[in-house]
Amino acid sequence: MDITTMYSVYPECSNIKEIDFQDLVKAFLSSIDVSDSTRTRYTSYLTFFFRYLEENQIEQPRHEDILNYKNLLLKTKKPATVNLYLVPIRLFFSFTCDIHAYPNISTGIKKVKDKTGNKKKALSILQAKELMQTVLQEEKDPLFVMRDYCIINLMIRTGLREIEIVRLNIEDIDSEAGQTILYVWGKGRKTKDEFVVLTDDLYHILLEYLKLRKSTDETEPLFISASNQNKGERLTTRSIRMIVKNALIQAGLNSSKITTHSLRHTAVTLALLGGASLQDTQAMARHKNIQTTMVYAHNLNRFQNAAEKNIDAFFR
Repeated sequence: MDITTMYSVYPECSNIKEIDFQDLVKAFLSSIDVSDSTRTRYTSYLTFFFRYLEENQIEQPRHEDILNYKNLLLKTKKPATVNLYLVPIRLFFSFTCDIHAYPNISTGIKKVKDKTGNKKKALSILQAKELMQTVLQEEKDPLFVMRDYCIINLMIRTGLREIEIVRLNIEDIDSEAGQTILYVWGKGRKTKDEFVVLTDDLYHILLEYLKLRKSTDETEPLFISASNQNKGERLTTRSIRMIVKNALIQAGLNSSKITTHSLRHTAVTLALLGGASLQDTQAMARHKNIQTTMVYAHNLNRFQNAAEKNIDAFFR
């Protein structure tokens, strides 16, 4: 769509030559209801986009300019990362259109499909057990051996994400209706308004760790750093990834397809294999849409009821 056409479709935007995109970005960022970390990320991605426009002397961006930017990103970034960069751009131009400041030139910009086939996979129950056993055999301070063991158990047994592990405090361990639970500050949430259930086995593991912690302040982070640089401080998502990756390597599971997020996949997969319903598994994983949970169920059914197995009967 050229500028003349945009004027005719959006007559309210006929003054776009006078628009200051910097002011519009500030207005947009002030208007959205997101967490501070998300707002910071959007700011960074939009800055990157407008720097691209400036370097290419594009004062009035059009639909094809976003497409060219998208293709440029694909040369150096993974499809999933490119999609993250495009999200605030879509939201921004939707905002400028809503306030009649600039047409929504992002309409029709599609997500990038990941055709690499490099999907993160779940661990088998034997691999999960081997991973847990490997952590317990590490030669380091018993406190931090138990810390790592707790983290990996929480991820495999409840499906907690990296950021959810990071945000946990000691006081988040609670009980409700006679059941021990752990309050969770989930992805995209503003408060700890979700929870996972702590089974007796998992709760016992946490208690063993807390005995070694010897902390009397329940507002402290549940998991703390062992690094000399920030010892005793809250772990970061990077620290969580390093802990899990090191354990995976030690357990002989060093693969690009097995990452920290694989432990969450493992939790969902084992729950379904163990007989949990779709709805109960969705609640545990805190999937917003049950369709996400159904993907796991579909894959399991595909493996367990593979039509290929029926073909083999003809050749026996």
